[in-house]
Order: sequence, then structure tokens, then C-alpha cells
Amino acid sequence: MDVAKMRAFKKQTVDLVVYFIVRLIICVVQAMPVKACDQLAWFLAFVAADVFKIRAKLIDDNLEKVFPLTTGLSRKQTSRAMWRHLCMMVFEIAHAPRKIHETNWRDFVSIKSKREVVKYLLMERPKALVSGHFGNFEIGGFVTGLIGFPGYTVARKMDNPYLDRWVKSFREEHGQYILDTVGSSAAIQEQLERNQCLVLLGDQHTELGAVWVDFLGRQAACHKSLAVFTLSCDSPMLVVYTKRVSKFDNSRSSEPMKFEIGCQGIADPDQLPDEINGVRDLTIWYNQILGEIILKNPEQYWWVHNRWKPKPDRKKKAAIMSKRKAA
Repeated sequence: MDVAKMRAFKKQTVDLVVYFIVRLIICVVQAMPVKACDQLAWFLAFVAADVFKIRAKLIDDNLEKVFPLTTGLSRKQTSRAMWRHLCMMVFEIAHAPRKIHETNWRDFVSIKSKREVVKYLLMERPKALVSGHFGNFEIGGFVTGLIGFPGYTVARKMDNPYLDRWVKSFREEHGQYILDTVGSSAAIQEQLERNQCLVLLGDQHTELGAVWVDFLGRQAACHKSLAVFTLSCDSPMLVVYTKRVSKFDNSRSSEPMKFEIGCQGIADPDQLPDEINGVRDLTIWYNQILGEIILKNPEQYWWVHNRWKPKPDRKKKAAIMSKRKAA
């Protein structure tokens, strides 16, 4: 067996083992009461933040720059609450298909500004829902599809193909269809022409063709495509969120599986305000709104996410361009 085949076999074996371990963990989680999952999330958050200190420097740096007046203790508490949120997010996703159904979804989710949101979702026009790595956005996609508003989410494939297929099956069970970020331009255009709803995370970093704007007080690279979709396809942009209603503090008790889906702002190309005049202005607008959403519940944002990367130099840009052309 040559080296390439050996590496491929090794990767496939590792991917399968990881997949079976993850599925086993999810089975255990699904067998646990949600309250017990919350207790486990509290413990795992302590392990991640205080014992192994996973990405502790990056998290603390992000929090310090966004909240310069906070103390080290306060940032540590926010870090621990964020890890608890991330763990609980996974547990809630595991429980959602078994607990949240067409007949009882209102027991778990409330929708703010329902009338206005539904009005836009029912329009015979393409729509763009923009959110961020905040709250439990997977539950948001799950519930909106469940109640009859399917969406097409642009997301990168997972490196593990077995986990990728499994996560994709969860997302698409009730109409949250996935479009791969690589080579999806034609598919995106097709869905927009069919007046479908495109769902995008607006706080993704990009190396090329970026619009650099202020996000929570720091310059961040944003994809032009989000604003281009809206302006070129007559597609209203709705800045949305799905947040956990019960706020995590450092106590061991909270009320899991309670969410609020809301819309914080709408940019309709037919009636844009005077301050929005082009791609850059629209990008600034939705980043400002995402920032306002995050600041209200900072423990529900992914501070572990390396959002604020430095601008690449020309040599790095040229290398990335040549790599993409080769691919």
C-alpha cells in the first residue's frame, strides 16, 4: 500500500472512530433529563475554562478588547458561562428532534416581532436571514423549518465526512438545507431566483475580497456576498437571532430549552434608509446590529471564535489566490 493510500485509510479509520464516539455521547445525552444535561454543562464548562483552559488566551483577549473596563475575574466568569452555553447548545440540539414538534414548539420557543417577520418570509421575493455565532442558531433553523419556513444555509463541510452527513441530516430533517461554501454560487443564485430564504452567518472571517468594518469596536473582515445578495437580487435582509431566554450566571441552576427567536433589523432594498448606500454601508449596518444583540447577552457569543484576524499582506493574498485557482 503506497503512502497516499495509507494516509487515506488512517484518516478514514480515525474519522469513523470519532464518529462512533460522538454518536455514543449523543445517545447518552439523549437518555439524560435536560436538567441533568444542564448540570453536566456546568461541570464541563469548569473543566474547559479552569482545568484545561482551552483557548483561554484568545477568549480573554477578545473579551478584554470588547470590554476594556472589565476585570480579569469578570472575564473569567464570562468565559465559563460561554463554555456552559456551548456545551448546553450541543445538548439542546441532541434533544430537539425528540422534544420539539409541530404541536408543542411554542412550549420551547417564543417569536418576537412575529407579524413583521412572517410578512417578509411569506413574500414572493428572495430573502436573506443574517445571524452570527450567537445563542443557539441551530435551534432557530430547526424551528423555522419545522413551522413551514425552510431555508438554505451556506456552511462549510465538516472535515469528518461521517459527522458531516449526520449533522446535515439533523439540519435538513425539517427544511434547513445546506449549501457548501465551496462552489455554491450557482446553487445560491438558483435558490434566490426561486424566491427562497438564504440563511447566513454574518460574522465569518474571509481572507479575500473582504469588506473591513467595525465589529464590537475592532476591525473585522466580512464577506461582500451578504450585502451583494440583498442589493443585487432585491432581497430583504433580516438580522435575526435565537437566544436562550434564561441567562447563565455562575450558579448551577437555569431553565434550559427555552428560546426567543427575534428580528433586530430589516433592510429592504425597496425602502433603504439614506445612510445605507452600497455594499460597505449595508455591511456596517448589519454588523452594528449583530453587535447590539451580542452585548445584551455576551455569555451566549462564541468568544472562542477567532473573529478578529489581522489583515493579510499582499504575498499571503497572492498565495491564497493561486491556491484557489489551482483547486
